[in-house]
Amino acid sequence: MISVLDADPETGLITGHVVGPQYSRNNPDVIDVSMYHMIGFEGIASHITLTPTFGIRHAFLPGFCMMQRTHTGIVNMILEKEYGLHIRIEGVVIL
Repeated sequence: MISVLDADPETGLITGHVVGPQYSRNNPDVIDVSMYHMIGFEGIASHITLTPTFGIRHAFLPGFCMMQRTHTGIVNMILEKEYGLHIRIEGVVIL
């Protein structure tokens, strides 16, 4: 489930936060968009086993993944913040 932050009417690109099923059950304004293609993930990396490297494909597990399946993607942004590593991963494939 995605809580939409922005939607571009020309490209159809949706920017949002991944939320769990409880959010949609308790929110009457939920809209089912059916099929969608995930372009990237951006967020704070935690539980790091291999330091992310720019331009390299890395395996990861999103914090709210209900399938609990490994994802891989290419790291294209790494920012060191006071609260941790802020990372963007694109070209995501679910294994």
